[in-house]
Amino acid sequence: MTTVTLRQVTDEEYARYRARAVPLYADELVRSRGLSPEEAENNSATTFPATVADVLAEEGASISRVLTDDEPVGWLWLAPAGSDSLFVYDIEIDEPHRERGLGRATMLAVEDVARAAGHKFVRLNVFGWNTGAQALYRSLGYRTDAVQMSKPLEEPT
Repeated sequence: MTTVTLRQVTDEEYARYRARAVPLYADELVRSRGLSPEEAENNSATTFPATVADVLAEEGASISRVLTDDEPVGWLWLAPAGSDSLFVYDIEIDEPHRERGLGRATMLAVEDVARAAGHKFVRLNVFGWNTGAQALYRSLGYRTDAVQMSKPLEEPT
């Protein structure tokens, strides 16, 4: 069985993570919400705190490197969501390490973190087109709590 450990990111690691994550999330916002690239970039830039200290300013929040055999293989951002839930804001396994069970192992580690903090639920959002992640979460016992739908409208002619 694949195992992972979590280590708080350094300031330098977070700067690299944020520099990559902001444009990636902006692209997802363009795709999912139909925002203009500029609106999406602004939204994304405000979603990701500027520094590690800003992430950790929220009590119970963490931003971690996912490690296996002391090698960094991914990223994990968690924060409480109400009194009973831990929310997965971001989970990412680095491209060269995917398809090795590390996403599953990371989500199991999230459950351990949540239990240790006294939470009753782990919650997350997943984009509709991310069917691989949805399959992983379902295989771990996650249920669908809500489905958001949209229809892009064409301009009238």
